[in-house]
Amino acid sequence: MTTSDAPRWGADSETAPLREVLLCAPDYFVWTPEGNTVSKEVAADRAKAFDLDRAKREHRDLEAVLAREGVTIRRLAPIASQASQTFTRDSSVMTPWGAVICQMRADFRRGEYAAVIDYFQGNGVPIWKMITDGSLEGGDVHVAKPGQLLVGFSGTRTTEAGALQLKEWFGAKGWSTRLIYFDPHFLHLDLLFCMVSDDTAILCTDVLAPEKVDEIVNFLAIRNVVRSTYRQAINLVGNVLSLGNRKVVIHKHPENAGIVKQLAALGFTAIEVDLSMFVLDGGGPHCLTMGLRRDMSAAPG
Repeated sequence: MTTSDAPRWGADSETAPLREVLLCAPDYFVWTPEGNTVSKEVAADRAKAFDLDRAKREHRDLEAVLAREGVTIRRLAPIASQASQTFTRDSSVMTPWGAVICQMRADFRRGEYAAVIDYFQGNGVPIWKMITDGSLEGGDVHVAKPGQLLVGFSGTRTTEAGALQLKEWFGAKGWSTRLIYFDPHFLHLDLLFCMVSDDTAILCTDVLAPEKVDEIVNFLAIRNVVRSTYRQAINLVGNVLSLGNRKVVIHKHPENAGIVKQLAALGFTAIEVDLSMFVLDGGGPHCLTMGLRRDMSAAPG
């Protein structure tokens, strides 16, 4: 299927060329202690370090990189009461059949569904399903490659019930799914795992147990593992956005050197963007972006 023949909205992988992305300006973004599993001392330090004007500049830098790479940017309307809405990855998930509206577990993020539904309905983006069992947040969902879905759950954000509901829907379409439990300290699976091409992934082998690493590698037929450490995970440098064509967006940070070096050795280009204000709140390039349209390998079933 050529790009011109592809459906306007949809994605059947995390790594095919990204054509359109959903962002939300951080107009009301604040550092949210409820969104972080850190000590009171660390929380106080992060609150002092937060700078909204800098966050806005960083977000504009991310937009500029995406635009330069030919990605069309779509924007959600910010809601004053939704401080974490800028992390658009979590409130919805794009599939080959349209969007899934997520059920956010954190009370302070529940209202994010409103802007997402309004945007989709007002712009002709099909809504395929809405999570009703437990909770499910998009940072735990990886529409990894055609026919294969990976869903993480820790119970802190995504629950097993929410993950199972999504698995059932994808299963009815002929997809295979693996559910991966992980330590709730990391909030979302995309701190520990991100696809960068159809056969290459970043995996935090410091944190994920060897049997879980093996399960992911074998399920997705991953040939190249880019290894990340605990420190890299908590600094969000493994939380990358694949643009397709062996390019990724990565948070610019001293801890990212090892990952950038491994990616370069495999023929990838890592585009660095400083997103420090968002990393304070536990989010990186993957968290800040929800792909509305990627090139798809085949017509959806």
